[in-house]
Amino acid sequence: MNEVAVLMGVRKRRIYDITGVLEGVNLIEKKSKNTVAWKGSEAILGASLDSSAKDNIKKLRSEISHIQKEEAILDQWIAKLSKKSAV
Repeated sequence: MNEVAVLMGVRKRRIYDITGVLEGVNLIEKKSKNTVAWKGSEAILGASLDSSAKDNIKKLRSEISHIQKEEAILDQWIAKLSKKSAV
């Protein structure tokens, strides 16, 4: 949270106020003193979503995961090829 306060140019107290509100509405979860985890809006809206919307969210998350894996593989190939061309 210290980094965020510096990045945003605000006092650390403001960051704690904001994280307190977000934790209060169940959007984040404090993992440690200076670390939070995003729970997301589904924590609030999840109960009100119908099964079709929940299925779509699940499919999209799966697709995102697949794309991230493909991106990591492409990044590895780019790094390998960059090293070869530099030699």
